[in-house]
Amino acid sequence: RVYSACPQQLARGEVAVWDQQRAFRAERAEAIAAFKQKQPGFYLPGVITLFDHGSGSSSSGGGGDGQGLSVVDGQHRLGSLALMSQRGGLRGETRVIVEVFTEATAAPAEVFHEINQAQPIRDVDQPGAATPVEKLVLEGGLQQLRKQFRAHFRPSAAPRAPNVNIDVLKDELFKADVVERCGISSASEMAEWLRAQNRRLAGMSDEEWRGLMRMRQGSKRHQAFVRALGKARDAGFFLGLEKSWMDE
Repeated sequence: RVYSACPQQLARGEVAVWDQQRAFRAERAEAIAAFKQKQPGFYLPGVITLFDHGSGSSSSGGGGDGQGLSVVDGQHRLGSLALMSQRGGLRGETRVIVEVFTEATAAPAEVFHEINQAQPIRDVDQPGAATPVEKLVLEGGLQQLRKQFRAHFRPSAAPRAPNVNIDVLKDELFKADVVERCGISSASEMAEWLRAQNRRLAGMSDEEWRGLMRMRQGSKRHQAFVRALGKARDAGFFLGLEKSWMDE
């Protein structure tokens, strides 16, 4: 089913986020809202995809309680609508295209996979790969670390060392099985584990770094690493220099 919906109605917060959805990034919604508010006329490219779980749905991956509507695709556009509504940036005549799926057509995971085929889904975001608790622990711990080292968390999926991308780092931590292997049960424990690894790396000498990285001294790769190590020492942030610390 396809609807022409009132954005103010969508922005009221009555639509939940599907509990297998990728993490919501507030800065992304903010960027969309800021960009749209600069435009003379309102339009929102693409379709916001919702799943109607119904009042008696028993399928896994609901909107939190197995009932009502949840967002399968378009959570950041929906977040931008909420921001624009709060700021009075939505006019009454504007409309948004919404597509609604039900269990009669496809499961939410199937819809999610099909929509995201063009952009590979990271392992941690594959429906059913990580438990909701594991996702919360990883996300919460990384968010706490980002507050401390905000300048070194970059939007690029391949930032220059010693910087990191939060989604890539979360996926790598998941694949390293850090949460289960290290018995981490909360976001605060996750953040402290990350800080402990950072402190350990901070205490390494130049000789230890050379032994770990195994680079030919004077090579372009070595010169780039020396520059990155200098930046890491200036900022006190080392987790983006290499990845073996995840296996500690």
